[in-house]
Amino acid sequence: SCYNEPFNEYLNRVRINAAQKLMRTSNWSIGRIAEEVGFANQSYFGKVFKKQVGTSPRLYRLQISTKKL
Repeated sequence: SCYNEPFNEYLNRVRINAAQKLMRTSNWSIGRIAEEVGFANQSYFGKVFKKQVGTSPRLYRLQISTKKL
């Protein structure tokens, strides 16, 4: 639960979940998605995304697009 984790980790988790949803439902660039969910720095977004999801935003998007086919 969110009580055991530092606030910034909780916030990043919420932001990354929102980013994953946008990747599934929009054609926006990774940079725009990063901005939209509150990351000013795209490379930091990539680092946080990879830490949480286990893959880079670009690879994640490729994986979900091949699953749709």
